[in-house]
Amino acid sequence: MIGALIGGGIGLTFGGLAGALIGVLVGFVVEKFLLPQVWRNQSGADGQFIASTFAVMGAVCKADGRVSKNEIKASSRFFDQMKLGDAERRHAMAAFVRGRQPGFDLEGEVRKLLDTAGSNRSLLLLFLYVQVSAVAADGALRINEQLLFERIIQVMRLDRGEQLQAQALLHGIGDGVDEPLEQQYRMLGVLPDIDDQGLEAAWQAQVENTSAEALTAAGVHQELQALSQLYLARLAKAHEQIRQSRAPSAAGGGSSV
Repeated sequence: MIGALIGGGIGLTFGGLAGALIGVLVGFVVEKFLLPQVWRNQSGADGQFIASTFAVMGAVCKADGRVSKNEIKASSRFFDQMKLGDAERRHAMAAFVRGRQPGFDLEGEVRKLLDTAGSNRSLLLLFLYVQVSAVAADGALRINEQLLFERIIQVMRLDRGEQLQAQALLHGIGDGVDEPLEQQYRMLGVLPDIDDQGLEAAWQAQVENTSAEALTAAGVHQELQALSQLYLARLAKAHEQIRQSRAPSAAGGGSSV
């Protein structure tokens, strides 16, 4: 209502009665549709996820005492992949710098992420995927980075399947092509003794929880969905390699255990 009044007043001043009518319409549209969108992106699930993700990324990258050029490039690459606008980039960079400061409240920031994720636990694994991808820019996790991740995972209160996935992310840096088969099972949150039916159920659950529909329902929109597709592609590689490893037994009519 306020937007319509302001728009109408401006329109009346510069365009008479016709300008006032147009101003009322424009003001209504801005207040009703555009401003909520901007506020949601900066203050809602998207905004909090971006803030927490890049703040923690700054802390993890600084864990070994310095932030390398490769790690900075990796964080910038995520800006591009998320298609962040100028304002959002400044928001993310400010969070990254904040996470590098002495006294940064790592546990508190992760708890904010937990509140944002709500019932969609896939956001937590997406968060870890982004963190590991950033620090892996130097080729391996150093001991201080490993210890920091252990603190993060402890605060997250992951269930058994999520813990397996977290282990796979931490110990399987890369795109998954050359990783041991056991790592691929962990990426899906299962153990190698799972039967074929259970494997497919786990895979479908991952797809559904990381889908655009599920993320939209959780209040997550365009920026994070671009990252979720990268994470889902990594899960798909794990699923495909497991299926290929089970193909001989499947052809024989049995179920691999």
